[in-house]
Amino acid sequence: MIPLAVHSLSSPLAAAVREGRSTPAVARELDTLLGWMTRSEDPGAAALAAELGGPDADELRCNAFQILEQLIFARSAGDTGAALGLGLDVPLERVRKRYRLLMRVYHPDRAEGDTGWFHERAARIGRAYADHCARAERAKTWEPERPVALKHLSRKPEATPGPQRPRRAVQRPMALPSAPAVTIAVLLLTTPLALGGAPDWARACMVAVLASLFAVEATPRALRGGGLRPEEKGWLAVALAILSIVALQLVPLPAAVAQRAGAQPTWIHALGEIPTRLSAAPLETLTHGASWSAYWALAWMVSRLRQRDARALAFGIAGLAAFQAFYGLYSLAHGSEWILVIWPKEHYRGDATGTYVNRNHFAGLLAASWPISLSVILSRRTGGSPALRASLAIVFSVVIGAALVASHSRLGLVSGFAGACAWLVLERRGRRSRAGLPAAIAVGLLVAALAGGLFVGAVETVERFSELASSGDRAAVWRATLQLPARTWWLGAGLGAFGDVFKTVQPIWLQASYPQAHSDWLESAVEIGGVGMVALLVAGLYWWRRVRPVRMGTLGRGALAGVFAVLLHSCADFGLQLPGTALVFWALVGMLANAELEGRRRRARP
Repeated sequence: MIPLAVHSLSSPLAAAVREGRSTPAVARELDTLLGWMTRSEDPGAAALAAELGGPDADELRCNAFQILEQLIFARSAGDTGAALGLGLDVPLERVRKRYRLLMRVYHPDRAEGDTGWFHERAARIGRAYADHCARAERAKTWEPERPVALKHLSRKPEATPGPQRPRRAVQRPMALPSAPAVTIAVLLLTTPLALGGAPDWARACMVAVLASLFAVEATPRALRGGGLRPEEKGWLAVALAILSIVALQLVPLPAAVAQRAGAQPTWIHALGEIPTRLSAAPLETLTHGASWSAYWALAWMVSRLRQRDARALAFGIAGLAAFQAFYGLYSLAHGSEWILVIWPKEHYRGDATGTYVNRNHFAGLLAASWPISLSVILSRRTGGSPALRASLAIVFSVVIGAALVASHSRLGLVSGFAGACAWLVLERRGRRSRAGLPAAIAVGLLVAALAGGLFVGAVETVERFSELASSGDRAAVWRATLQLPARTWWLGAGLGAFGDVFKTVQPIWLQASYPQAHSDWLESAVEIGGVGMVALLVAGLYWWRRVRPVRMGTLGRGALAGVFAVLLHSCADFGLQLPGTALVFWALVGMLANAELEGRRRRARP
């Protein structure tokens, strides 16, 4: 009769283990779950083993570790004593029992391969146990207050207080950012200075730096072994998808297959130039494939940064946006004909472009950086009073709004203010359960940005929007792109080969050269084809399922709003083709997957 009762109580717990999520049943029967993981002879653990089997199954064991992460470690990030999953008023005997069970699970001697993860968890459990013991010891030595009526009988004459020595404040050394964080921040700040990273040498330097940094970061992890964690499998899936697409486009194929599936037009075949690859520009495909791989490596490295390093990187992005906005307004006000006194400004002399050549690319960078900058400025961890942080955010919004209006970029204005509005919505939803951002400050940010734009002068910008129907070159490029052969849309023309295949359908009256489609979405569809788009979509969904946060923190909301602004801007521009803007975008993607940021879920080892 007793085993049946225990079995019925363990059924909700067994269901939670199968689903890999924390429920009230798990919180009530956590000791039973730990006993099952350590093969305890406890009746509850035995009943759970009868339902689930032993803890040898990888999926069930991974789910159990995931539940412990959600229930104990994710909730005790800022509380040392909460890493045991117990309250403060629990008897010391129960604390000892929970400590023994957890150490049987997380002791490094029980690890297979990768022991660093177990060392970190065991250290947190040890600190929590020591905290509970110290609290219990203090409770033993505490003397209860005597009744008021008896206080005068045992009161001793108070000694005259003498001169007290002033306490010296203990100054803790400032924690410096790590070397990867500093390297990434320097790369983000310097790459846009070279015309947004447009020169080939700037792109080559960016790829070389990221490849070297990735080798330094990934080599120790590969040497440790121990298998891949769930989030690492997601990152690897997207990397393999990118490499597979590039390899498929570059690998030599039989002539008959290349003629039928390649993007080369038939009249080139008549000239005797028989293609042997799917890519119409193999060298460009190789260089762009290296850039894509470097961007994804950047996102992976940002996702591994510690919290203070991620916040320092967010401040770097805010500094980049502020510098670009100030420099763009300064150059426009003084009529400068040079960019950083190095490159002549041949185009868009009446617009604010910062260190970029194109006003749309300049506005796209500001749109991507605005939300994450507001998040890090208004965060309580930044320090200072709320009024000071709000004042800085308003001043920052005035400068960004003025620069967006002065750029006269229609798409930049739309994407910039759309990203800011998305950030306001996410902040409102994310702070619903606690003291949130005052509505006056939220509305004041947008009003301040608009006021800054009106101060600079919005007449040219309004005229630009009135000319929206008459500007047909971009739409003509899109219509001509749709005339490409069907085989190009299936397997793609090759990364970086849009300009080569567009010449075959370019109208005669379009005299300019178009190496880009003026739409990152359309250009990607042409270059990697429908098969490549589906492969990246499936890999991206798998990645997001592995790294998505349970509750998004302050920086996560800013990063998500910035990603939304860039994706909206990419509908009618090719800002992601420039390393200066692409680095900021992929850094924001990495922050979305960073488990060290506040409110994030710690990943369990399978």
